[in-house]
Amino acid sequence: MRHLTALVLLALAATAHADEKVKALFRKCAPATVYVECKPDKEGLVHLGSGSIIDANGLILSNRHVVASCLDGDREVAIYLFDGRRFDAVVVQVSEELDLAILRLKDSPGELPVLEWGDSDSLEVGEDVIAIGNPDGLKWTLSTGIVSGKREDMIQTTAPLNPGNSGGPLISPEGKLIGVNTLSAYKDRNNIAFARTSNVSRDWVQKQLAAGEVVTPRFDDPAHGFSFTPPQGWALLGDNEKNPGQSVAYAGAASVIRVYLIPGAPKDIKVHAEEQEALLKKQLKPFERRSLAFLEFRGKTDAYSMTYAFAWDGADYVSYQVTVNDTDATWTLRFTCPAADHAKLQPEFDAVIQNARWSAGTAGRETPEKAMEAWVKALSAGNLDAFLACLDLPAWLDDATKGEYGKASPEDRKAMEARYREVMKGVMEKGDLAKQVEQGVRILAGRVDGAGATVGLVSVSTTGVTVVEEFTLANSATGWLVTGVGPAKAYEDAPAAAEDSGKSEVKRKKFRDESKSFSVQLPASWSKSSQKASDTVAYHMFSETGAAESVAKVAVSVMDVRADIEQDELSEDDLDTLAERFMEGFKGSFKAKFVVRGKDQAEVGGIPAVHFKVAAQADAFSPQIEAHIWFCFKNGWAYGVISVTAKGETPNPEFERIVGSFKATGKRK
Repeated sequence: MRHLTALVLLALAATAHADEKVKALFRKCAPATVYVECKPDKEGLVHLGSGSIIDANGLILSNRHVVASCLDGDREVAIYLFDGRRFDAVVVQVSEELDLAILRLKDSPGELPVLEWGDSDSLEVGEDVIAIGNPDGLKWTLSTGIVSGKREDMIQTTAPLNPGNSGGPLISPEGKLIGVNTLSAYKDRNNIAFARTSNVSRDWVQKQLAAGEVVTPRFDDPAHGFSFTPPQGWALLGDNEKNPGQSVAYAGAASVIRVYLIPGAPKDIKVHAEEQEALLKKQLKPFERRSLAFLEFRGKTDAYSMTYAFAWDGADYVSYQVTVNDTDATWTLRFTCPAADHAKLQPEFDAVIQNARWSAGTAGRETPEKAMEAWVKALSAGNLDAFLACLDLPAWLDDATKGEYGKASPEDRKAMEARYREVMKGVMEKGDLAKQVEQGVRILAGRVDGAGATVGLVSVSTTGVTVVEEFTLANSATGWLVTGVGPAKAYEDAPAAAEDSGKSEVKRKKFRDESKSFSVQLPASWSKSSQKASDTVAYHMFSETGAAESVAKVAVSVMDVRADIEQDELSEDDLDTLAERFMEGFKGSFKAKFVVRGKDQAEVGGIPAVHFKVAAQADAFSPQIEAHIWFCFKNGWAYGVISVTAKGETPNPEFERIVGSFKATGKRK
């Protein structure tokens, strides 16, 4: 049994390499950090810094001294996101005492990645931390260190911090914001840097929000998948309690936007319109309906718009509302303004309607694969609105223009969006994409990494070549949305046509290890790696080609114990004892977390096996994994057949097929 621990330690070695820990944390957190660029000061100097996104609607936390040069002017700065997009932002609140500043994107796209607050009080000296920032303008630089001291409301760290890091995050191994990096009084000393604690910073931010000092630019109702951006400069009213059914309201100069929600199964839209008008006639006298139109709105056929005039408190007003039946609710956006201002403000109201997002398309986009199914279905039907509803349009256009969209002004971006819509409308009407879809597409199993995912789409090109394109997606309150697509590549694992059934199967090849102790059937395109730890221990890894950074894989560990165990087969009790020793070795590889969530008797390759279901994490920087382990024994050979995925990730269907194809072929002699 002396080799069992070595066997298990090697079985999942690829998931615990130290050089992957910080990489994974950077990939997770960097998208929620920003590069801050201020306008030149009086001496012509441009001040640079860093920041953290603390609200998905565009609130950013940084240092006051980073934005100090713009505080006497228009308080505007430029913000660059990790994906290359550029936005103008306004400094909405600062604290000189704490050296903190809150910035707000002026034209936020919403649904931005966010750094979650961590508890700085729970930190201990010696804990690992990382910092992400832009020292001397070197964007998204990563530095690592430890907590070297706790000084009242400051964290001392050995992570190198230089000018340009200011305002950026100090991050815990769990990927949480535990400090705001700031100026150091020890500029000429090595390994002495400081960050304002997250608890002090969070308390200050929350006080500003509670006092109404910071207006979130976009309203989100994640529970119902609805969001919109009010006109710039409009203030949150906070009078929901006085208006039954109201979700939110914003006020401008003598004008107001009110959003109402009726949860539950929607009524017939015409019945709703009749009841709404009857109610308004009772409440408002005099009341004059100027227009009523039933329309298709954002792919929804159950919608109407109504314009009406009325008098209130001696003044004349006009209201314009759009009511939409959603999947599980009815929404109404109502804009009211003085009658004299209606013509002038109508374009602003129209802009709010156009940037509103409803959840239509959420049903059917709960997973990356379902989102791609909805995308393909929209192409096949030539439904432009349904197609656009599947896209995170800003991210999609930024990907398509290689970053030019993100660098453009808000006006130019809107023009690009309108142009793209017109182009896609023409493409849809032409029908080429629908024809390509009709030739056959296949959606491969996706890989999920936090709030992002990739999904392969196999199709037949217009030249008859089978190709695969890798799409990227992002999770949002309205389901998974497509954000970009890679180049089309020849699909080597193209389905081979079945002669009779009309079905298709993936080309497979048998893998047999050097010692001829086992075999499995693998997709021909998959990557394989093998390593001998000793003369008697070896392990083999199988993963989808192109998924090298993913923890998802199938592994088979093999140990030759013929010299230790004379039996060719083991009793159920002896197999269970051996399996438990195997799991003890497995547990030794996972210091941060190791939980056996299930154990049962099973079979693998037609022989008895002990099956374990495990949740584990090697250390604080490593991803959490979920694994199924089948331990079996035959003819003096011990096997661990292991299927690994990241926590919450849907296993590739090929994993089950590979495990099912396992055959123990080791011989006694």
